[in-house]
Amino acid sequence: MSKYKIMRIAAAFALSSMLVTVAGASIASASSTTTTTTTATALAPPPPSAPAGCGSGYFCSYKNGNGGNLCFSTTATSNLSPGCNTDIDSSYNNMAVNNELFYGSGESGAYYLLGAGNYLLYMSANSFNTCLGGGTSCTGYNTVMQNHVYSVYVP
Repeated sequence: MSKYKIMRIAAAFALSSMLVTVAGASIASASSTTTTTTTATALAPPPPSAPAGCGSGYFCSYKNGNGGNLCFSTTATSNLSPGCNTDIDSSYNNMAVNNELFYGSGESGAYYLLGAGNYLLYMSANSFNTCLGGGTSCTGYNTVMQNHVYSVYVP
């Protein structure tokens, strides 16, 4: 018998004894009364990225959702420019301070507090939720924000 053939037989024998060991362990674990449960956890999708084109220290508004078509940017309290205030679907507060987005011009009516570094990718999913002085009796309260942001307050 050649040395090569002996090595192949030895390898086959080693493999078959490993299979018997694995099968024996499987049979032993199947007959055991202890049960181990493994729960699969789905990974959360990555957060959407901030809209492009808004420099550090600016508040920006976009005509399209998801930060498309930059329309207006400012570093100070102001009214949004005509054409942007009635055609807006996303905003980005790329400042170190919170901004208040108002339903009315001159910082009037209901507003939405947009935290520093935060953005609204689809304003159709958000509403003006605060009245100056509290309560719910102000112009624009609970109105969908899309196409209704007329001014921004920057402290």
